[in-house]
Amino acid sequence: MISHSDEIALTDTRIEEVLKQIDLGESTSSWELAQKTGAQLKSAIQDKDPERLQRALAEHFAVLERGSSDWMIWTEVGKLLEQRRKLVDSESKRLLQQQETLTSSEAYLLFNALTSVILEHVTDREQRAKIQNGFERIVNGNRRLLSE
Repeated sequence: MISHSDEIALTDTRIEEVLKQIDLGESTSSWELAQKTGAQLKSAIQDKDPERLQRALAEHFAVLERGSSDWMIWTEVGKLLEQRRKLVDSESKRLLQQQETLTSSEAYLLFNALTSVILEHVTDREQRAKIQNGFERIVNGNRRLLSE
């Protein structure tokens, strides 16, 4: 399996970049600003003041555009976080599988340990020969499976 650590790091970097785009300088939320500019717009309409109406409209649309931009950025952040979650999940599974897999050196050591225990406790030559044949079948069977 392929490591996803580089992709995770890249996704983390992208999340940081995207979050920097959000307008955090305003202490007032876009929603509150939209309510304020909406009230100014309503007042200009009621007063039938075309200059104020034009300014209020421009300000109101600017606030809505900023809010929409922030919303799109947060949507992208959500998608990136989901992508990161999937990558981390895949990487975790890969690492777990890697830990559970015997290397050929580990398998060789295990095979030698089993052989030593058998030679130590089984003295009958006929039984040892049967066990050796069984080991050969296992090893040859694994080779056949690997070549398929």
